[in-house]
Amino acid sequence: MKEGGVLTISVNMAGPDWNISFADTGPGINPQLIDKIFEPFQSQFEGGTGLGLAIVYQIVQAHDGKVWARSKLGQGSEFVLRLHRSGAEESDVTTDTQKHAVETAAAAATGGARG
Repeated sequence: MKEGGVLTISVNMAGPDWNISFADTGPGINPQLIDKIFEPFQSQFEGGTGLGLAIVYQIVQAHDGKVWARSKLGQGSEFVLRLHRSGAEESDVTTDTQKHAVETAAAAATGGARG
């Protein structure tokens, strides 16, 4: 967020799944773009390729998870990843691949891997 703001990352259990949320207080995303945000080449960043969120979407889908975004102009955006907990009965630790999906999403959300 160029003008500052707050990025809040939270992880919550939802039954056998993890809900991982990345919420910011930035300018928000145009409602017409929200429906296309996970499609390739939809970058609104200068110099972005538009592939970051498309890659996040593919990684999450490959792990039988879901990812979605919601946003209000002028109020910020939230990206939520829902991933199955690995060995939910035995442990609350995600797999390395799921951790990679979360790290990739965090980088995309913060502009580290502009998509």
